Amino acid sequence: MEVSGQSNEISLLRGVFALYREGDSWLGGTIAFFIIGAPFMMIAGILYLALPIMLGKVPPGGVRVCRLMIGSGSWNMAEVFLLGVLVSLLKLGHMAHVVLGLSFWAFIGLIICLAAAWSSLDRATIWDRLEEGQTA
Repeated sequence: MEVSGQSNEISLLRGVFALYREGDSWLGGTIAFFIIGAPFMMIAGILYLALPIMLGKVPPGGVRVCRLMIGSGSWNMAEVFLLGVLVSLLKLGHMAHVVLGLSFWAFIGLIICLAAAWSSLDRATIWDRLEEGQTA
């Protein structure tokens, strides 16, 4: 962002650390968990379940991971964060020259890929395979 010849650049991690340094560690930790941690756990969970099942195996603890993923799917706040960022960018665009960097577009790609992966999972098939593996 550039205003009156002064420029400022920030990333998500720098924002989290800035909140921590300013004494708002609770908000920084919450943002880090819901915007970085939850999507990471969702991707890791999808890979942990889908890859072994595609190979005809059942991952250890697969039922627990599947329950956790389905239960926490609504807590993945990356899309909500993106809406907040877009509103902020629209408001800042009237006051300053805002440049969207690589991290912004990577974040958009993450949201699209995560939504596509989550919606393409057939939960019934995964549950059937997990139950078959437990009884075998």
